[in-house]
Amino acid sequence: MLGLDKISLIWIILPFIIGAVVYTKIVRHKTGDPLRDSVKNLQVMITVSGVVMAVLWFSLPPTAVLGSFGYPHEIQDINSQEKLLELLQDYNKAILRTTEVVYWLLFISMFWVLTAVYQLLKVYKDKLDKETAKQYETTN
Repeated sequence: MLGLDKISLIWIILPFIIGAVVYTKIVRHKTGDPLRDSVKNLQVMITVSGVVMAVLWFSLPPTAVLGSFGYPHEIQDINSQEKLLELLQDYNKAILRTTEVVYWLLFISMFWVLTAVYQLLKVYKDKLDKETAKQYETTN
């Protein structure tokens, strides 16, 4: 599509990982309210994850490689071992690239977004625990 299918995925993902580390350690919004900070962090992580997933989508191999017009229709299309080898190599590259993209999508979904959601839920739970403790103290 955009030529991203020729670049190793680690070089495509690495700037986003570095950006996430820099954001969470340095630039992160700190308003003093942990719940508000966690919500803002979740918003940023979901936005960045969406951008990364769009970039990964453009990293997929063109569908022509695996499309119906890519299949040999007659035996003459693969009558030599060289043609058969070329066809199998094209399919192998497309399958390998698709597998890599799925791997990174799962990684981003599991560790990047879910970590931000976990952080938000933990802060919200702590806030509820404080409110519950405060109510318990006032009733006793």
